[in-house]
Amino acid sequence: LGRIETKPVHLELTPDKGIYAFKAVLDPDNALAEYDESNNERSETIYVCEKEKVLLVDDNEGLFYSTEAPSSANDFYSILQSNSYCVERWDQETQGTPSSDYANAFDILVWSTGDYFSSVISNADLELLSNYQKPILLEGSDLALDMVDGLVFEDITGAIFSQDILLNASDLVLRPHKILNGITGISINQTRSPYPDNVENTTADVVAEWPGGGAAITAQQRNARKTAYYGFSVDGITGAAVREQLVVNTVEWLADLGAAPEIVGI
Repeated sequence: LGRIETKPVHLELTPDKGIYAFKAVLDPDNALAEYDESNNERSETIYVCEKEKVLLVDDNEGLFYSTEAPSSANDFYSILQSNSYCVERWDQETQGTPSSDYANAFDILVWSTGDYFSSVISNADLELLSNYQKPILLEGSDLALDMVDGLVFEDITGAIFSQDILLNASDLVLRPHKILNGITGISINQTRSPYPDNVENTTADVVAEWPGGGAAITAQQRNARKTAYYGFSVDGITGAAVREQLVVNTVEWLADLGAAPEIVGI
């Protein structure tokens, strides 16, 4: 090829699900004399997914934040991707609120506010969340607090905001639920999620409680719509394995809507 000349190459592969490192190398033996021999390689990561399409909204528009690394979207993204979910990340600071049509092209919506607070949930966010009728996971240490003036949070989660708490004891009290399959304990790191929300369930199931009482994780199924809620930032969970298990369990539970009951007679 001549200088700045390009040539398309067509390559077809049928790989199994997973993450692959792809490298293209020109003149690997340096048979051609070149001024710069260091620019003959190009590497890309190819991601092959097979499970549900998940829209991950990184709601990072809050006016303030309580930790040095307030976004937990990276944790969600890496967990979902490594478990073969077809996940797409949406950066709200640069992209705004996704449109309803765009969001509804996905099977599951994960709305992450991490440790951001104050004006995290805009009116456009409320409208989207209200109208989205597919499974939703809401996460954030101040998400319920930011939505306290409206009924949208209760409508989605089946819970109401109780109080913002200063985390002291960090081990949650676990209740029987599929979201907790294989999990024997959940501990929240006080420095990574210091001011989580305490909510009171109205119609939701309490999955886990704070040591002093009040719900930390809830789950609700109403007709064909399932929702789950974490009252803390997911990156505050101590232990990568527990963090991954909780996220995977939650998304699996959200995705399993079950078959419609068989009508045997009228």
